Amino acid sequence: MSPKDILEREFFNEYIKKGNILMISEGLTGSDVVYTLRDGILRVELGREIYERTGLNGKPIRSGGRKHAKERFAIELNLRLPSMLHGKQGFERIVWAFKNVLDQSIAWLFCDLDPAALGYDGNKPINKHYPQWIDCTPHQTSYEQILVPALSGLVSENASELELQESCGELSEWIGMVQIGSPRVSANDDIDPYLSRYQVPNIDHSKATDLISLKWRGLLFF
Repeated sequence: MSPKDILEREFFNEYIKKGNILMISEGLTGSDVVYTLRDGILRVELGREIYERTGLNGKPIRSGGRKHAKERFAIELNLRLPSMLHGKQGFERIVWAFKNVLDQSIAWLFCDLDPAALGYDGNKPINKHYPQWIDCTPHQTSYEQILVPALSGLVSENASELELQESCGELSEWIGMVQIGSPRVSANDDIDPYLSRYQVPNIDHSKATDLISLKWRGLLFF
């Protein structure tokens, strides 16, 4: 679908004015025209030449000190403002830009945040664009008999900033060891301490526990 399809009356009223969706377009940030839509705010990142042709207001994007980086701009459009209606001058400027400049059809990731939208509904406006429906199922990994530190004892109210950093670092390291399946965090590990000095944090109060890791890949938001 092309960006102008977002402003089509049925799609616009259903998903932006009344509902709530997340959308991310294909493309590489920093080189392509990239679109994101969240909480009714459509953000467009694009190069200077196309930006100037749109006639829309935006702000320069910092290059982060990269040499020879082409100047890029970000346009943010709050589509939930009361003035964002068909027939209004400001809205029609956006429609014109999407019809005459930003008119390429591109692939999108689309997520309807309405709890009632779970599952396929053939009457929704998105179905006019023949979407591919993807179930976001987690990848599950089991870990047996892992020494789990007593989390309640890792940090105290009187801990200094340095102690807090060390505790968080130790916990992060332990999580990494579990994720890679290291035998050093197994309750059955009997390696010679001369070969490995690693110990589970707060090992005296740790318990052997079966763990499950769940990983999701896809359109994530916080």
